[in-house]
Amino acid sequence: METDYTRVYICGLHSTGKTTLLNDFRPHVPELHVFHEVARGIIKSHGWCRCDFVPDKHPEVFQQLNVEILEAQIKLEREYTEQAKRGIDTFNVFSL
Repeated sequence: METDYTRVYICGLHSTGKTTLLNDFRPHVPELHVFHEVARGIIKSHGWCRCDFVPDKHPEVFQQLNVEILEAQIKLEREYTEQAKRGIDTFNVFSL
């Protein structure tokens, strides 16, 4: 049996209101599952701050961060697809 899944992605720069928008929207569609962004957890796990992954200064760290974000996002998408969850996902777009 084939099932359609609806996914909504909220993307934007840091502190532009993505979480606020999500929190305002969530009470109107309570059955949705929120997928929290993976980038923040990856950055925290390495103990990095924003200046640590500036592409011009630290291209190897910038590349590592992006690879890890992509891998983690793919894993998350697969897990939720297998669990048949519809959801809203937030992404930060880094301004460097």
